[in-house]
Amino acid sequence: MRLTITFLIFFVLIQSGSGQIPYEPMSPAACHAAYTSDPDLLNPKTIHFHDQSTGLITRWQWSFGDGVTSTIQNPDHTYPSSGTYMVCLTVSNSDSGNICHDILCTTVIIPQVGECKATFNYQVDNSNKQKVTFINTSTGNINHWHWEFGDGDVSGDKNPVHIYPGFGDYHVCLTVYNSDSIAVCNDRFCDSVRLTPAPACEAAYTGILDSLNPNPNTFVFVNESVGENLIYNWEFDDGTMYHARDVTHQFTIPGSHLVCLTIKQMDQSVVICSDTICKFFSTATYYNLGGHLFAGDLPINNPVMAGDTGIAYLFRFKKDKIILVDTLNFTYLGYYAFPNILPGSYLIRAELTSGSFNHSHYFPSYYPRQLNWVNTDPLIIADSNVFAANTHLLSVVESLDGPGQISGLVDNVASDGLIAEIPFAQVNLLDGNFHPLTFILTDSLGHFELGNLPLGAYQLYVEYPGKYSRYTAIWLDDNKPVITGVRLELFNHDITGNPEEKNQLVSFGNLYPNPTHSTVTLPVNASYSTPLTIEVRNLIGISVLSAFGKCVNGSTLITLPIESIPTGIYFLTVRQSDNTLLVTKKFIKY
Repeated sequence: MRLTITFLIFFVLIQSGSGQIPYEPMSPAACHAAYTSDPDLLNPKTIHFHDQSTGLITRWQWSFGDGVTSTIQNPDHTYPSSGTYMVCLTVSNSDSGNICHDILCTTVIIPQVGECKATFNYQVDNSNKQKVTFINTSTGNINHWHWEFGDGDVSGDKNPVHIYPGFGDYHVCLTVYNSDSIAVCNDRFCDSVRLTPAPACEAAYTGILDSLNPNPNTFVFVNESVGENLIYNWEFDDGTMYHARDVTHQFTIPGSHLVCLTIKQMDQSVVICSDTICKFFSTATYYNLGGHLFAGDLPINNPVMAGDTGIAYLFRFKKDKIILVDTLNFTYLGYYAFPNILPGSYLIRAELTSGSFNHSHYFPSYYPRQLNWVNTDPLIIADSNVFAANTHLLSVVESLDGPGQISGLVDNVASDGLIAEIPFAQVNLLDGNFHPLTFILTDSLGHFELGNLPLGAYQLYVEYPGKYSRYTAIWLDDNKPVITGVRLELFNHDITGNPEEKNQLVSFGNLYPNPTHSTVTLPVNASYSTPLTIEVRNLIGISVLSAFGKCVNGSTLITLPIESIPTGIYFLTVRQSDNTLLVTKKFIKY
C-alpha cells in the first residue's frame, strides 16, 4: 500500500490584523512504466527482465507475448521457440488516495539457434592517436573472437587494445563464433578505422570576470592552447595587445568586446603551425552600495564629530563560503560607500576602530543589526543601487562588576581534524538567557580573558566571519568564581545541525504570477516536518511582510496576499525554525 503524503500549512500574517493563507494541494506524481531486458549468456531463449519504473508502485503485471504472465517485479522468462514477441508491463497503485496506472509494450526477439551478430565500436586514445581500444558489441552464443586489425596483426581478445604503426585508414574485421560448433554461431563484421595525427597546435583559452577585483570589468584570460614552444599574440578590440601566455585586461567601455588569440610555432624563423581563436565577452553591470553606521540613535559623527572612526567589511556569498570583497575606513557623517559592486548576495560587517572614543561601548555588528553572521540575512544586489544599507551597532552592557573571571583559548578545527590557535577572534559574552553582554578579541596566540564578572550563568560564542561556532555554557559561583582553560572551537562547516541534508528533502517551484499585483504563490514539496518563517524584503533589506507556519510531509501551494505593499522589486525568503535559509525568490509587485 502506497504511503499517503499529506502537507498542511497554516500562516499568521504579521501585519495589521491577521488571517489564514489559503493553499491548494498539488496532485500526486504519476507512475511511469519502464523496463530493460537482456538474454541469458548460456541460454539465449531465457530473458531477464529488469523493472525501471518510477512512482509509488505496488503492482506489476507482465505479459510475455507467448500466453504466459507474471506479477513478479523482476521476472525471468524462457520462451518456447525463436521469434518476435510483444512484451507488456503494466504498473499501478490501487491506493484510493494515490491511484496511478501506466503500461509499456516493446518487442523481444528470440534468435534462431545458430544465429549471432558480430559488431564492434572503437575509441582512439587522446594522448596517443595511434592507440585504439576496440569494444566488442556482438550478440549470440559466442565464446571465440578473432580480430584482424588491417596492419597484419591479429588478436583473440574479446576487447583488445591495439597500437598501429602509423596514421591512415585500416580495414578491421571481427569474426565471432562458437568454438564447440560453428553451426551454433558464426558471423563476421568489418569496418574501417581512420587514424589522424593530433594537430601540431591548437589555440584555446577561457576568460572570466574577476569579481573580486576592485577595478570594474577586469577579466582574466587563461591560455589553454595545445602545442610546444608557442608564441602568443592577444588582440583586443580596444587596440590593446599582449604577448604573455595568460593576461588580465580591463574593459573601460561597456558592451560586447572581441578578444582574439593567435598562437604560432616556429622552427628557425619559419612558422610551422599557427591557429587563431576569437570570442566575444560582455561587460557586467555594476552598482553602488552605501549606508550609515549607527551607534545608538544617530550615525557616528553625525550631526557632530564624536571622535569615532568606522570600519566596514564587505563580504560576498559564493557557494557555501563568504569572501571578503572590500574594506574601508570612514568618519565623515558616519557614511560608508562601496562603489562598483556586482549583482549578488552580500554581508556587511561594521565596527568602530580601536582608537575610537566609543569603541568599547558597541559590538561589531552586521547589517542591519545582527551580532552573528550566521543569523544575518544576505543583502541582495540585483538591478539597482542601494544607498540606505544602514547598519546599527549593538550596545554592550557596561555595568558588569564582580569577582568572576573566564579565560581560555580559541581553536580553529580544520576539515582534516587538525587544530590550530586562531588570533584576533571575537569572543562574545552572553548571559544565561543568551542576551549579549560584552566582547573581547583574542590575542595573537588565540588567548582571551574576561574579568570583573558577576557570579552567575554565561554563554560564550566565537564570532568569526565565514566560520561556525558552538555556544559554551559557563557557571560562576562562590565555590568557583574563576574558570580557566576554556577551549572554544571554530569550524569551516556548520556544526549546529544538518541543514544541507534537510534542504535536499524540501524543494520549491517558481513564484507565480510574476510580475503580480494582488497575490504571489510558491509551490512547496517537503518530506519532513518543520516550522517555517516566510519574509518579504525590499531591495534595501527592509522587511515589509512576514508569516509563520508549519509543514508536514507532502506538497502544497503557499499563497501570500501582497496588495498592501508598495510597487517594486522584492525578495521572498523561507527559513526553518533554526533560522536555516531554505530558499530566496525574487518577484515584482506592480
